[in-house]
This record gives sequence, structure tokens and C-alpha cells, in this order.
Amino acid sequence: APEKPTMQDLLREHPWIIDPMWQLLHHERSLETVLRETFHSEVSEGDQRRLDFLCIGDSSTAIVVEVKRPGDKIGLKELGQLRGYVNTLRDRNEKAGNFSTQRSQILGVMIHSGLKDEPGINSELQDMVKSGYRISPWDHLLEAAERLHRDYLDVIAERAPQDDPRIQAIQRDSATETAPSTDIGPDEDNAE
Repeated sequence: APEKPTMQDLLREHPWIIDPMWQLLHHERSLETVLRETFHSEVSEGDQRRLDFLCIGDSSTAIVVEVKRPGDKIGLKELGQLRGYVNTLRDRNEKAGNFSTQRSQILGVMIHSGLKDEPGINSELQDMVKSGYRISPWDHLLEAAERLHRDYLDVIAERAPQDDPRIQAIQRDSATETAPSTDIGPDEDNAE
């Protein structure tokens, strides 16, 4: 699926896919507007580019979620962009002055498919994680969501048409996870 808008829309509508605790978070258009104005003020009229983030939150927390297409690796540039987005909102939050509009936390999340081979990428990643950023590969995200929602998926599978390819894929994956290994090693393949 295309990163924008398909994946972003899916995550915006179902933030629990990223974290089950985010079930009640809502889309924060006002925060996205601030970031768009700050980071794309040079975009010419008619430019169809979209930023790679979405903002979700509740009354005390705002979360900037940077979404990269499955297969796309991230590097220092992408991590720096996420830091920039979060720092912009944190600065705005500090200047707000109105206790009722301030957030107690502004967090950053990056969803990706791997790291680029760049000098300093691992230390930057470690620093960000220590600072409260969450940097998650797609496969970890999907594994955690599936594990946490296994019972729900089983009910859906029972109620769905048997020829639904999405349900068949879930059932195949489940069978693979629980079936004993039948792999034949290279030497065993030719044994007589």
C-alpha cells in the first residue's frame, strides 16, 4: 500500500495497531498544521507533497508518528526529521502558557523496515530511545499487534467468508507458527 495516504489513514483510524494503549487517542489536526507550516513553508502552491507524519493524542499526550513504507530503511536524516517535529511541538507547548492547552508529554514514534548503513546511526538510535522515542520496525509492530489480538482475530476468522484471502493468510501464518518444523537441511535433501 502507498505510505501516504493509505497507511497513514489506517494508523490514524486505528492507533491501537501501534500500541494497544492508544485505543482512545484522536487525530490531532491542529498539531499537524503547526508542523506543516513550520517544515513546509517553502512548498509552492499546487505542490502535492505530504509530510510523513501523523499526530494523535489525548488531553495530556501528543504523539508524532513518522510512518515509512514497508521496505524503506531509515537513516540519520529521517531520525533528525522526527526529532525536529517533536522538538517543534515541545517548544510550542512550553510557550503556550495556558495550563489547559499544555500537554504533559509530546512523544515521537518511527515505524520503519530497517536502518541504513550509516556511521553514527546506532548511537543516534540509542540516544533517541533513551530520550523516550519509540523506533519500531514494521515486523515487530505487526507481530505484537497479532499476538495481542489473537483472540479477536480468531473470532473474525470464524465470522468471515472462508474464501477471504486476508483470513486465509492469517490462518496460514498461524499454522506456520504452531506447526513443528519440517525443514530439510541441505545434506538431508540428498540422503538415501
